[in-house]
Order: sequence, then structure tokens, then C-alpha cells
Amino acid sequence: MTDNIGNYALHAAIWDWGGHDRTEEHEYWCHYAAQYGKNVLIPFCAIGETGAYMAHRGFTTTAFDITPEMITEGKKRFDHVPGLQLSEGDVTDFYFDIPPADFCFATDFGHIHTIEKVKKALLCINRHLREAGILAIETGLCAKESNYTPNKTFYPKEQVYPDKKIWKTGDSSNDSKTGRCYISQTVYIENRNSNVEQFNHSFYLQCYPRDAWLSALEECGFEIRSEYNNREKESWREGDGFWIVEAVKKRTYPLSTDEVMYLLREYHGVPCMNRIEWLTANDMVKMNKHLVLCGQKPRKGDWLHEIYKNGTARYCLLYIDDIPVARGSVEPYSDAMWEAADIRVAREFRNRGLAKEILRFLCVDILSHGKIVSCRTERDNIAMRNALETIGFYLDGGN
Repeated sequence: MTDNIGNYALHAAIWDWGGHDRTEEHEYWCHYAAQYGKNVLIPFCAIGETGAYMAHRGFTTTAFDITPEMITEGKKRFDHVPGLQLSEGDVTDFYFDIPPADFCFATDFGHIHTIEKVKKALLCINRHLREAGILAIETGLCAKESNYTPNKTFYPKEQVYPDKKIWKTGDSSNDSKTGRCYISQTVYIENRNSNVEQFNHSFYLQCYPRDAWLSALEECGFEIRSEYNNREKESWREGDGFWIVEAVKKRTYPLSTDEVMYLLREYHGVPCMNRIEWLTANDMVKMNKHLVLCGQKPRKGDWLHEIYKNGTARYCLLYIDDIPVARGSVEPYSDAMWEAADIRVAREFRNRGLAKEILRFLCVDILSHGKIVSCRTERDNIAMRNALETIGFYLDGGN
């Protein structure tokens, strides 16, 4: 048997031959993704029907597959769907110019036949996820014993196409030593004239031990959040052969156990009512005046200059009657995400919505640079959390 993925090129035009309603599966992924955001990445997408379904439900989906015929067929059916991008791509070596994804799910890693290529795929996926983005993988683990399933015939639940009938025959075997599941099928297509064509579909799926998966995920920048043995999310136990792992992209910024992170992708709010200005590296006098109003000690004269020189932050001040009563900063933590940070209002000017005005100002600036806005706050700071949610921030799924 050759080391390939099978004859999916000829499958493309008859991909949904089985006649099954997949709404339940599509809804499963919609519900899963909605916990983390609206941008979804789908490798191994075949003709992209799940991505199209999710796009219809308001998600922005980037779905791709290595088989050109699959993508061609998918575009015939779904190219009109807003929010869906169907592309040809190799999961072990891909790049799409898209906003960082909130959620990625993959169910066909068995077609990747070495752990080194699995790692390449994980690294590519990691690069396309936002900070604390979620990757969900469904896969089989290595069988404990070898076994064989004899040849049988598979008929569709109902015939899908009016001009042809389709069925399959096939057998399979699991090799516990190599972790491979060998599948050999023959696909039959009978036309209206009772002429039958057939093609072979033989391939193997490579399974890996759980320890190999855990090591690969760790090496490629992921942390394990949960492990399940089914889609009902029952906890995985030693000996279970089916494995669902939910992994989170490691943060490149610190987040304590007492903090939560909020994210914002778009903002269409009201303009600021008060004057807000960006500070230059030489505006330490203005910053110190604000710090004193907030009951803080003045900084050294070169503090702001050093921050700006190192490129770690930019500060702004909000003025009421020329008094600098509130501040905020922009701090870039990654290429995709900048944080609205260090928001502080002088005590006697609190409860006037000034923190929210600073937030709006920072959000507009960050989004104008094409970045995601993040903002962290203490878990028990209900006022700040309410302000963030009022503006449109949503709680990051990695919390």
C-alpha cells in the first residue's frame, strides 16, 4: 500500500453520497466554537460543508483541504456564502492572510503519517490562532491489539443523486505495532443506463500514543485544557481509544490567577466627550501631574522616555478643564494583539465614565492598526468588567 491519503479526488463530486443529515454535527461545532469567538479555522475540510454551515450561522470560517478537487467542488456549492473562505492548503505548510482564529478543530490528523509532520501542522495552526486561541483535535489512539474487520458492503441511507446510485465495499485492519489502521475500499457508481464504474480508495490512518501527542502539543506552543472520550465531553480515561483534546495556545503575556482577559475585534461606539492626547517621550511633567492627582509618587524624569525608547507602551491622558485626570496605555504583546492597559482615574473624578472614555479611545487606536484589543482586569473588579462588556469586549476563552 502506498503512503498516500487515498483517492479523495474522485470522491469530491460524490462526497455526500451517504445521504445522512449532518446538521447535528454542524451544530456541535457551532456550539463548541461560540465559546471562544467568531473566527474559525478548519483544516481537512473536504468540500467545506461544515464551514459553510458555520458561516451561515454568523461565523467567519477559513476552511482548507489538500485535495484540489475537493475545494473546486466546495466552491461550486458554497462560494456564494458570506463569511466563508475556501482554499487549497497543506496543513503541514500553510499560510493564510486572515485575522487570528479564535478556534480551530481538526478530525483527520490520521492522514498525517509522521509525528514530525504533525508538529509542522501544529506550528502552522498555532501561527494562525490568536493568543489563548483554542485547538480541538479528535483522533484515535493506538490500538492495544491488532484486529481485522472483514469486507462488507456499505449502502447510503438514501440515494442522493437522481442520475446515479452509489455504494461501497471495504475491509479494515488495525496494526497495534505500527499504530496504523489500514482501510481498503472500492466505490461503485451506477448510472441511469445501469453501467457501473468503480474506483479504489485504499489508504492508512496513522495513530499516535497519547504521550506523543502531549509532547508534540507542548513543543508547538499549546497547553492542554481538557481531554474527553466522546463529544458528550465525558472525561478521558486510560485505555480509551478515542481521544478529544482541547488545547490552548500559550500566552506570550503574563496573566495571574486573579486576573481575567477580555478581547475586542470591532467597535462602533460613541466618540469621546473629553480631550484625550497622546504623550510624547518628553511629556514627563504632564504624566507626573496626573500621577500626583491619582495619589501616586512622581516618576523619574526619564521614565517615559525609556518606555517609549523600548517600544513597550504608549500613554495618553484625558483632560477636564486642562487637568489630566485619567490615563491609559497601549502595550503590544504580539503581532496580532495589543492591550489597552494601565487605565487609571484620579479619585475625585471617578464614577463619571472616564475609564470607559479612555477605553474607547484606546480601542479605536488599536483597531485602526488592524490589531485585536485585549484588556485584563481583576476577577472581582465588577465595575471594570461591566464597563468592558458594555463597550463590546467578550471574555477570552482561555481564562
